[in-house]
Amino acid sequence: MSSPLPPLPAPGSYPIIVVGMSAMGLRLIERLQAAQVPCLALATADEAANRGPEFDLLHVPVLRGAPPWAIELAQLPLAEYGAFVAAGDDQSDNVDTLLAARRLAPTLPLLVRLDDAQLRAFVAHSVPGAEPFSSAVAATPVALELVERLMAAQGERMRVIRRPLAAVRGMLPRPGALFWSVFAGFLMGLLPTAAYFARELGLTYLDAFYFVWVTALSVGYGDIHLRDASPAAKLIGMAVMLFGAGFTAAMAGLLADWLLTRRLGGLILRVAVAMRGHVVIFGAGTVGTAVATELQRRRVAVVVVEREQSSHGVAQLRAIGVPVVVGDAEAEESLRLASVRSACVVLALTQRDATNLHLALRLGALRSPVPCVVRLQSEEISRHVEASGDFPSISTLSVTVAAAAKRVEALRDARRHALPAPATEVGG
Repeated sequence: MSSPLPPLPAPGSYPIIVVGMSAMGLRLIERLQAAQVPCLALATADEAANRGPEFDLLHVPVLRGAPPWAIELAQLPLAEYGAFVAAGDDQSDNVDTLLAARRLAPTLPLLVRLDDAQLRAFVAHSVPGAEPFSSAVAATPVALELVERLMAAQGERMRVIRRPLAAVRGMLPRPGALFWSVFAGFLMGLLPTAAYFARELGLTYLDAFYFVWVTALSVGYGDIHLRDASPAAKLIGMAVMLFGAGFTAAMAGLLADWLLTRRLGGLILRVAVAMRGHVVIFGAGTVGTAVATELQRRRVAVVVVEREQSSHGVAQLRAIGVPVVVGDAEAEESLRLASVRSACVVLALTQRDATNLHLALRLGALRSPVPCVVRLQSEEISRHVEASGDFPSISTLSVTVAAAAKRVEALRDARRHALPAPATEVGG
């Protein structure tokens, strides 16, 4: 049930209606009221019960009801409000509330919190006067600025991909110990055999090596043959053929293994990337995906580590050519697969503050520390980390609230100047 209606707005005050009493909604009200912008909170019964002490501290009027808030909004003089903000955690509820507000108030400025990029584009296109906002959009420029600042402090610049081939260098095969062992064994078998045939057939060593090479690889041009050679030479030639067949099979197996690893790595394996001087991002959520996408657009070498293979960000990033390592951010193997120790900057952008802090501390303790930017949900922890000066941090809540509040104030000011001044009583 709805609570009693709040008092009518003071003439010319144009309060802001805020729906969705998540941490973001409350911080937005707090910031607006600190800027002398009056607010009205629309809260469900559960929100009103759980957030009651905070509402009291903020001295904000509260109208109780339920999404999509059409009944409650219909009872308000919406023409006297400055803007409407849907800041809840549930995107569906935010869109439902947005549409109800637009239907009831065609000219009221609307801001809606939407983390999904496609949904933001749809709302911006289909709902006149609606402006989506999100943590990803707000945090991306801040993260990029911190990356550039860290690189400038090291006297370096972010490694920019300048050639088409370099864009996929991290995906090219990097021969491992097994490859070199097989190849070295092949050469060690050919060298003494070439010396034998040089003496037996009266050839130069280069011609003899050429002969055993084409014999081992079953090419056999026929320009040098063993038809008139001694029985021992023929037996050794046959052994070289068998030896070469084994080498060819081993190399074909290694090649097939690499191809399957690249093709199925996203499904059943975790694939290492070979890069240096790149940016590593931990977390393919909305913020991590947005930052990685922008770095890729700027042609900066970037690798993303994500724990969940089923994450929407993994498919989105791989579709634009960003290498993604599937693994736990706190596992040593994930750091190795992403070549973290050779990276220029690491961004810990997972949704868990503890994971991000642990990663930053771990990288800072290396013999050659890797600069790290940390995403923190908690404003208190973020302020503490910034004050300590150990590593830069991003409070996604703070930057998103700051960006939303700034836009709300601008829309409210524009509405105040656009609408006619409210009538005032002239008494005698």
